Amino acid sequence: MGSAQLSFKFHGCDVKCLAQQSAKTRAGEPGDTMNKTLANLLHTPPFYNSVEFVNKQFQISLLKFYREPEALALIDQAFRQADLQMNPLDAYSLYSLARMQANVPGSMVEIGMYRGGSAGIICHLKGDKKFYGFDTFEGLPSLGKEDEKWFRENQYSARQDAVATYLAKFTGVTLTKGRFPESGSILNGERLSFVNLDVDLYKGMIDSLNFLWEKMNDRGLILIHDTHLGGVKKAIAEFLEGHNVVSFDCGCSQMALIRLIRMS
Repeated sequence: MGSAQLSFKFHGCDVKCLAQQSAKTRAGEPGDTMNKTLANLLHTPPFYNSVEFVNKQFQISLLKFYREPEALALIDQAFRQADLQMNPLDAYSLYSLARMQANVPGSMVEIGMYRGGSAGIICHLKGDKKFYGFDTFEGLPSLGKEDEKWFRENQYSARQDAVATYLAKFTGVTLTKGRFPESGSILNGERLSFVNLDVDLYKGMIDSLNFLWEKMNDRGLILIHDTHLGGVKKAIAEFLEGHNVVSFDCGCSQMALIRLIRMS
């Protein structure tokens, strides 16, 4: 039996939530087959790209009205220069939480960098903290049975030297190529304040959470992206079952896990 959890839920919602809800399937639930069929339809390129464009413009309009111009400028730069692979509301959640965690002792980390857009946001806010970035730089590894079938092996590949160039204006940045957590030995002995975890697949998610948790400082935060994906959801559920975690949903498809040492 797992340990007790504290959970605070804050739900964002937008056009993209239709696609995300369709992917939230559990074996044996009514409508499971219909949900999977709808999810596959919504992720066909012509339909998905059209919805994504409208969704992005709508969210940017919301951010322009409600949030600070500095955040919007930074997010817009990540979209234009590094093809940021998250919706604007999730990007603002990343911005807000990384800014908050800059006040917590410890280094900052990202697993799953793609072209460095989200890493650029984190590095802009980290101050003099060290930043460690990890990616295969060869795209996604092979899929498991828990993972969404619209993914393909080597999707989201990027060149390490190009990401390093994009982040070159920041100090204290170390990039490591390889499959995480096997590539994570550089973190041994480090204490962490913030991790952006964006790996998409079940095995990478559960292995990363188990590797990182004991390295988190008191009040350290792991921000998980794409929590609507089946493999990611399964990994989170398994991890939460065995750990004392303060958690809350944020953005449109993110979850934050906070470690409080006094609870462990």
